[in-house]
Order: sequence, then C-alpha cells, then structure tokens
Amino acid sequence: MRPSCSPTPRSTGANSARGDLPVTVIAGITDGTTTWIGADSCAADSGGLNWPTNDKLLRVRCGSEVALLGFAGNGRLKCVMRDLLVLSDAPSARGDLDAWARGTVRRINALALDQRPPVVDPEDPASGFDGVALLGFRGGLWRLACDTAIPVPRSGAVGSGGDIAHGAMRALDQVTDGLSDRAIVELAMHVACAEQTDCGLPMDLESTR
Repeated sequence: MRPSCSPTPRSTGANSARGDLPVTVIAGITDGTTTWIGADSCAADSGGLNWPTNDKLLRVRCGSEVALLGFAGNGRLKCVMRDLLVLSDAPSARGDLDAWARGTVRRINALALDQRPPVVDPEDPASGFDGVALLGFRGGLWRLACDTAIPVPRSGAVGSGGDIAHGAMRALDQVTDGLSDRAIVELAMHVACAEQTDCGLPMDLESTR
C-alpha cells in the first residue's frame, strides 16, 4: 500500500537545520539537459497534524522557458513566490547560469523579507527566506539556502525525507541500467515517503522540458 498524507500526528524530532526541515521531501536529478524535481504532499498545522497539500513545487516562467522551484520550510513560501516571483531572463551560456541562480535566491530573499509578517528565519531574519529549496532550470540543479545557490552535479534532496531520497537516488543511479531520471526520482520519493513518517504521497513530479 502506498503511504498517503492523511491527518495524523506529526513526528516531533528536532529538525531545525535548514537541510532537515520537517514534513517535506523535495528530490531532484539532472542529466545536464533536463532536470526532474519531485515533491511530496504533506504539510503540518500548528496543532501538530499532517495534512495533504500540493503547495511545494512551483513552475515559474523565464522567458519562453520554465524553471522549477521546490520549497521545504515555511508553508507560505510557495504562495508568496507563486504570486510575486518574476525571474530575470536567463543567459544563453551555461557557465553564466550559476550567477543567474544566485540572482534568483536574492529575489526570493527580497520577496520573503518584504512580506508582513516576513517569511524569513525567525531566529536569524538576516539569513534569508525561511526554508531551503531546489531550483531546476534547463539541465541545471541548485540547492538554495540563505543567500547561496549551490550547484548540484547530479542529484540532491532536501527536507526531513531528503537524506533517504538522496540515498535512494544514488543507489538506483549506480546499480540500475536503463532506468530513466524520472523513474529514479519517482522511486526515491516512494522510498522516502515509506520510511519517513512525516512525508506522504501523492507526489508532484515535473521536468524542465
């Protein structure tokens, strides 16, 4: 049986680090041409209950292309970014995309700080938006946190189920032959949702194609 996100008590372990935020798994993989990102569908209310949501993965137009943003952290992030985030035109040269990604995280931080109340880390408001994200564009993948955009060479994952998903993706990538990147992300998401009690299906799975 596939685990789903239904109203159940949320696990209460310490998950304060930005790479280990509760009630989320965002996983991504790239082959240098196309990037796939998957997001689970669990959220948590103030009473400590998990409930289903589809508010973690965002498609943002960038000229004639599409960028993917998967957010772990503050539940307001996707709503704010969906309504307000406008991406600058991406450069044509692959080597310039890292600078473009850094500009994207600066835009996210500015929008997060401008909200009332701000959508920033309450313990360190100057450090940026209250969460961590994966950004996929063309064949690139970046991990966004604070004011940094760190390139991810092949695969990465964030959230409370991130370590499980990333381990599954690495294993599948190494020991399987002919498995598509989409299938690798999808299977890794199933593993994370089965093993991490505060993550749940169904998943949202998108590509930059």
